Amino acid sequence: MPPRRRAGTLRRGVGVARSRCRGRGIAFGRPRGTSYAINLRLYFAGLSEAQWLEHARRMEPRPPMPWWNLRAMSDEELSAIYRYVRAAGPAGRPMPAALPPGQAPAPPFVQFP
Repeated sequence: MPPRRRAGTLRRGVGVARSRCRGRGIAFGRPRGTSYAINLRLYFAGLSEAQWLEHARRMEPRPPMPWWNLRAMSDEELSAIYRYVRAAGPAGRPMPAALPPGQAPAPPFVQFP
């Protein structure tokens, strides 16, 4: 039988979320411009679960976000993502704004064809 957790202790996965989901500041360059993955921990801090579910169904963000995968998820799966990230609390800093085509990003960056 697995050991019982004490009330108030965090699951292992939440510990992982505490060290991640903050954005890394890596630019993703494409012919249409350069974008950055958002800091999910800061982003989710300003949304209710209902707002997240609504947003996940209609969003079309810039790469590298795989928004089409979110649309294929059930409400239960999307709620699990929301709760996982929210459990870690807000942290980190906002990512830079997207850059227009022809403007070079500061390193580090990934250039796509």
